[in-house]
Amino acid sequence: MIRWLLGRGSQRGNGTGATVAPEFVALTDVGVKRNENQDAVLAKRLPDARLLLAVADGVGGSDGGAAASQLAVGWLEWGVSTTADAAAGLSKAYASADEAVDGLGSGKRKPATTLVAALVDGPQVWIANVGDSRAWIMGDGGLRQLTEDHSWVADQVRAGRLTPEEARTSQMRNVITRAIGTGDTAAPDLTGPLTLTPGETLVLTSDGLHGLLSEAEIAAVIASDELEDAARRLIQMANDAGGPDNISVVIYRAP
Repeated sequence: MIRWLLGRGSQRGNGTGATVAPEFVALTDVGVKRNENQDAVLAKRLPDARLLLAVADGVGGSDGGAAASQLAVGWLEWGVSTTADAAAGLSKAYASADEAVDGLGSGKRKPATTLVAALVDGPQVWIANVGDSRAWIMGDGGLRQLTEDHSWVADQVRAGRLTPEEARTSQMRNVITRAIGTGDTAAPDLTGPLTLTPGETLVLTSDGLHGLLSEAEIAAVIASDELEDAARRLIQMANDAGGPDNISVVIYRAP
């Protein structure tokens, strides 16, 4: 089942009744081989006009991965909405999400989730991340990854023991080293504030997408398509590549 979230800018038309393209879009899809979508996406204007974007990828299979990801984005929205300071709000939100997801269950298959978020306030953006979902920025210099994966293969690449190509096909590529709900304090990596220039694009993805598509493929779609078309096309490309996992993408283009 495909779930969409679309958002439009402050100007709804150009005086002629023409529709303004959405400034953000979020899409999550179950993929080809899974029976349940355990990803969750968030793309929402908060009451103070800030924009909150997020992707969460549940861990734990049938033992609660979907509940973990949904709970995490819910606590993320609460924490950020109730705190004016961006960095403090994100830190509080991640701590609350970690505690809430930690209470879902116990045992070897205890639910957990990744969580990557972007908080946009005018031209400024803050990025927070736990796990191996990713945030990227697309501008004149191409596509640049803003987050570092918390995963076993990413650690090996950083240590020079694996190449990025080897990491993409490793049997250990799904082993994450930091997650929301593991019982430890899942402090996020925080980046910001970064200043977005008009036309720059934020992209958030779960590993069901970036694990199958190269940076060059993602960049080509973002550069050539409107947001809705780009999101649909990226999901289709991941499914065409086998779609072994749930697939999520959130895209925002600075006005």
